[in-house]
Amino acid sequence: MYSRTAKFQTLYEQLLNSPYVSPPPPWRKTVELEKECILGAGFVDEGSRLILLYEDGRELLDCMTGNTITLDDTPFEQDCDWWDARDLAISGIGPASGRWIRLACAFGGGYHRVGYMNWMVIVVNLFWPHTDVLLLPPYSNGLDGALKIFRATTMLLGCGFSPDGESLAVVARDQLLVYRTVEGRYEGSRDGEGMGDEKRSGVVSPDAGWAS
Repeated sequence: MYSRTAKFQTLYEQLLNSPYVSPPPPWRKTVELEKECILGAGFVDEGSRLILLYEDGRELLDCMTGNTITLDDTPFEQDCDWWDARDLAISGIGPASGRWIRLACAFGGGYHRVGYMNWMVIVVNLFWPHTDVLLLPPYSNGLDGALKIFRATTMLLGCGFSPDGESLAVVARDQLLVYRTVEGRYEGSRDGEGMGDEKRSGVVSPDAGWAS
């Protein structure tokens, strides 16, 4: 009989020996940022913008183009008035001013595990202390077809999808990657119809699916 241990070992070896690749279509990379001292990031709106929290301030990015929309160089402090430690949220800047955006960050939080057309992300530790991010195509059978898209050599703060499912973010202490679909928005409830104000604002319910 083919034991469960043998199956796990075979799968482990397959994943360990497979190369790192960029996500295939419909995903395209829109943001690649290397910067020390990233503390967290959160999606604004349904996922067209992303706010970054650094030790030395905040930055609002356009997920479509990767361009910086607004910068704020106010250093982060645990007791600053634009940080909510209970909800792991920061106050927005620029066009997102006056809104609270929840983060995947060094203190907790996360994003949706399942995104556009049932693409999925999972986090594994194939070679501890490094962390690998796997992207699974729609309707995968277990980890068959899993793609290694990122290895975090520093703390992985979060990885997963925006509320609209069309942005995929991977956030580490020293790096940010964002991928965006090129096939347009969901129809029906996925583009906001039928969603509550909480989801329209990019603030996701705590009982939604998370990927840390």
